Amino acid sequence: MQNFKKLNAEVVKLFFHSVQDPVSILEERVFVECNASTFDMFNIKSGEGLIGKTPWHISPEYQPDGMLSEEKAAKMIEKCIEEGSNRFEWLHLRPDGSHFYGDIHLIRIPETEKETILVLWRDITEAVETQKAYKETEQIYKSVLDNAPTAILIHSDMRWVYANKAVGEIFKVDTEKIMGADIFKYVAPDQKEMITENAKKRAAGEKVPDRYDMRVITESGEEKHLDVKVSPVVFNNKRSVLINCVDITERVAAQKQLEDSEEQLRITLNSIGDAVIATDREGNIVMMNPLAEKLTGWHLEEAKGEKLDTVFMIVNAVSRKKVENPVKKVLEKGETVGLANHTVLCSKDGAEYHIADSGAPINDNEGNIRGVVLVFRDITEKYLLEEQIRQTQKMDAIGQMASGIAHDFNNMLSGLIGNAEILSELVDSGAEEYEYVEKIMDISTKAVNLTRRLLNFSRRNEDLSTEIDIHDLILETVNLLKSSLGSKIEIKDLFYSGSSTVKGDAAQLQNTLINILFNARDAMPEGGVIKISTSKLDLRNSAVNPMFLSPGEYLCVAVEDSGTGIKDDILDKIFEPFFSTKEKGAGTGLGLVSARKTAKDHGGSIAVESEVGKGSVFKIYLPISN
Repeated sequence: MQNFKKLNAEVVKLFFHSVQDPVSILEERVFVECNASTFDMFNIKSGEGLIGKTPWHISPEYQPDGMLSEEKAAKMIEKCIEEGSNRFEWLHLRPDGSHFYGDIHLIRIPETEKETILVLWRDITEAVETQKAYKETEQIYKSVLDNAPTAILIHSDMRWVYANKAVGEIFKVDTEKIMGADIFKYVAPDQKEMITENAKKRAAGEKVPDRYDMRVITESGEEKHLDVKVSPVVFNNKRSVLINCVDITERVAAQKQLEDSEEQLRITLNSIGDAVIATDREGNIVMMNPLAEKLTGWHLEEAKGEKLDTVFMIVNAVSRKKVENPVKKVLEKGETVGLANHTVLCSKDGAEYHIADSGAPINDNEGNIRGVVLVFRDITEKYLLEEQIRQTQKMDAIGQMASGIAHDFNNMLSGLIGNAEILSELVDSGAEEYEYVEKIMDISTKAVNLTRRLLNFSRRNEDLSTEIDIHDLILETVNLLKSSLGSKIEIKDLFYSGSSTVKGDAAQLQNTLINILFNARDAMPEGGVIKISTSKLDLRNSAVNPMFLSPGEYLCVAVEDSGTGIKDDILDKIFEPFFSTKEKGAGTGLGLVSARKTAKDHGGSIAVESEVGKGSVFKIYLPISN
């Protein structure tokens, strides 16, 4: 038996010196042998730092689990003695003060006189540190997830397997109660189908939205809106789905409130009788109501983002010069401003409207200007009415003055003509003096005709009930004037085929045509073409029109010449009494005034269109007699 023990010890020593890994021998819990690799592991050159020492002498006072090294080493050795071997991790302390982790394998050597244990070492510091760092990182991640402000859930097999604290706050329930619950427990019923279909498509590899809004019902029955982000993950070695949720209930409520407010504002703006345009601080249009769309000719969709002066084109009614952008004025003054009088809005479709408006700043809660709101209305009808009233008042005043002058002048002429007739009887017709008497009579006769025209201008017409065929009247007038118009003038006519009967005074209407035809002749000194045409104008469905005619059917008589045309700066003056572009003494300035009065007395109107170098067209509107 003694020989066997000796043989066994020899075998151990042979093994001890042949292996390359660190190996040591403990006898009675004291190191008695160490190979060179062990010394290298402890950063020592000989066994002085190990031989004769116990395991707890080469260890820190406490192991990482908190046990005393001496106490824990005794337990590990006892276990090895009892079971024959034992393997565990151990934190060692080198003589230089550094630490390292070892994978320790104790093997009891049987049949020895003393309690002998073979110690196999392996430095696993790097692996332990890596594992430790991994666990620390894992713990950090878990802490971050658990305390994240957004709700984070993970589900596998349609059951929740993870939920952080924020989830419990959203659903008003303990997070533990969510674990293992069906994923549809809190989902609004009408959204279950959508979620199921998306899940099926995602599983099949189809492309589906990974972010969407959804509604959930909390434990207390409260409805909440969530912004959900879906991501596939592997959790506990299983294919799972991570759900990242943000509670947007307040945002949705605020958005709904904003939409309701905007809808209420839209309804209000669409209902008011004024046109409204709103811009940002740079003057770019952000909003228009339907009336503004109608007056500007722009739809909101095409006007958004455009500069105000591109859409809201305004000019002075008299000078036609562009009016200053109201946004600029509001931003400069920081207060409500109004446009100047006589402002005309030029619509995109070519229409023009006389408008009155005001602009005001849009301020935020801090008083900063965020934009400008422009409110304006169409006052064309009011403007035309005021112009008509002013014109009527002016004409009445001029008529009264003309009547007084004509009566007084006529009385003087009567005396002059009477004395001239007496003088003609006293002077021999063959005498030289008789020629001067005839000139007096001729000039007096012309003066009488002038006073007659003045009296006709100022006199109110009582009987305008005679039915007249305008086409016959035109042909009769043209035949009457053929020789007066001259051979260089060509007359063309194009008559409307319908009813051409009006009620009125044939002499006045013919006189109007004569005045206009003579003006056309004078505008074409080298000759040209006069076109006379008629057409029907139906204003039964129109309450307001540029000529301010009452609703009804009208016959339009158009006299167009190819003459020199009328300059823009005098076009509005041609119907004023005593205004004439002819040479001094060549015209009285009452022809077109009389024409306008005649048209008005017959319930109609007269208008002119002209372009310098291309001619003019006068249009007489008369009510058709049905």
